[in-house]
Amino acid sequence: MNDYIEKPQPGPLKSDINTINVLAERQLELEGPVDEVVLEMLYRMLRKEIISLATIEQLVKKVKADLDKIKRDDLPESILNTGNNTFLLNSGMTATIKNDISINIKKDDMPALCKKWKELVKTKIEVMVPKGQSTKSIVAFFKTLKLKPSLKEDIHPQTLKAHIKKLRERGKSLPKQVQVFEYKNTTIK
Repeated sequence: MNDYIEKPQPGPLKSDINTINVLAERQLELEGPVDEVVLEMLYRMLRKEIISLATIEQLVKKVKADLDKIKRDDLPESILNTGNNTFLLNSGMTATIKNDISINIKKDDMPALCKKWKELVKTKIEVMVPKGQSTKSIVAFFKTLKLKPSLKEDIHPQTLKAHIKKLRERGKSLPKQVQVFEYKNTTIK
């Protein structure tokens, strides 16, 4: 008879819970605003040439890399090890793990994709207007001066990401120019 009674599954260990909470606090800290005192100190050091702009850029890259490691690797792994994809933190906030993608397309490949996915394309038209020339009637301006504006066609990154997610959900193949990288992402709310 006892063989048929379901035994309770062990929950996450206290050390796992502590690790998750520490990682979540660190993520929130890295995502939060930069302290004005730190910014002022960096500005003064930059002005006095104690630190270079390149060094500050390296610091920012390091912080971003640390944040990505926590959001995409450490925290998802710790939470998923509990058997869940959400976790209630000691702070009362919830950490949620979701699958996400990033997309890489070479600049030279974008025109071909714009032709393929015309419905996604936004076009920007730029016209150099000579000094002193009125811009009130741009249509008349084009006609009388026979100007050829330069066109820039592009697909907004978020529009592209959403479109690629839809194609993948439907099992459609992607053009060879599109490189997709899958990762897990943690949001804390």
